[in-house]
Amino acid sequence: MGDFHFQLHSNSRRHPAGGKRYWVCSRRGAGCRAALYTIDQQIVAYKNPQFIESSRGGIMIKIGNYQFSLHSNSRRNPAGVKKYWVCCKIVDGARCRAALYTVDKEIIMYKGYHSH
Repeated sequence: MGDFHFQLHSNSRRHPAGGKRYWVCSRRGAGCRAALYTIDQQIVAYKNPQFIESSRGGIMIKIGNYQFSLHSNSRRNPAGVKKYWVCCKIVDGARCRAALYTVDKEIIMYKGYHSH
């Protein structure tokens, strides 16, 4: 995913029949704390995303080479705990369909695939 490469965590290897799998960054020994969870090969949660500032002063999420901006519905409801983020990339006039949800700065759901 982006610049990250993940390997299946040893606890997930012991339970091959389980649907939920835990993956850790292959550079974990060098201090990388990135990790993610999958269910049926679909990413459902991602740990340690980077929250960065956009050129216009807004907040964005960066995961590897992918950047996500806060969707307009989430900006209109600042009191809401659950936030919806969309991939910023536009290819051939169409926005990438990848998106994610956060609660308290932790990604709880990752949906769609990047088209770039």
